[in-house]
Amino acid sequence: GPALRPAAWRVVLSVLHKAVEGAKAEITQGFRIAQQTCSDFLGQIDEGGLRHLIVVVGCYAKQSTLEEKVNVNLSAIQLLWTLTDYCSLKYTGATATSLWRALLLELRDLSRDSRPEVRNSAMKTLFSALGSRGRAVPAEYWPTCVWEVLLQIWDGVQEETQKAEVLERQGSKGGLEGALRPDKARPALMVHHSRDTPAKQWDETWCTVVD
Repeated sequence: GPALRPAAWRVVLSVLHKAVEGAKAEITQGFRIAQQTCSDFLGQIDEGGLRHLIVVVGCYAKQSTLEEKVNVNLSAIQLLWTLTDYCSLKYTGATATSLWRALLLELRDLSRDSRPEVRNSAMKTLFSALGSRGRAVPAEYWPTCVWEVLLQIWDGVQEETQKAEVLERQGSKGGLEGALRPDKARPALMVHHSRDTPAKQWDETWCTVVD
């Protein structure tokens, strides 16, 4: 790690980027290397390499191949926080703007993830980063941040919440009609109102946004 030059790191990051598209074993191993990179070798990576690393970590946060191991997604989001902390302390000016933008866009895109624990973690990380490290965000980037990150999250989560509510109403209506007019060949359907429906989960996410 410490002996690698920036060009060599770009090769390593390209391999890690490719691994996230592979089989489960490749994803797991690739993510372990990404974790080690973020914990031990950030000082060896130049600005361009850091932007690439941010995208790579974002891909691990978004991946759905390891559905039974959502902890990989959540750990990747934690790495984005680590990168935010590192970049806010080390960089200023145009470089800081570039890195902050890359980080916030990855977290923004995760705000519409279908898995509630993933999207909620991403948004809490984003809002915490802006709350605790906001002074490190270059002033000239804030207007862009509002338009391409914050308002996009607002609109995106609102849209997903509304779609989930429509689907829930349609499903409830269909289930109720089936129960009221059952076929002779099958028993009547019962409507179950779960507290953990997609609509309720998106409503909780929407509360995170407006809070």
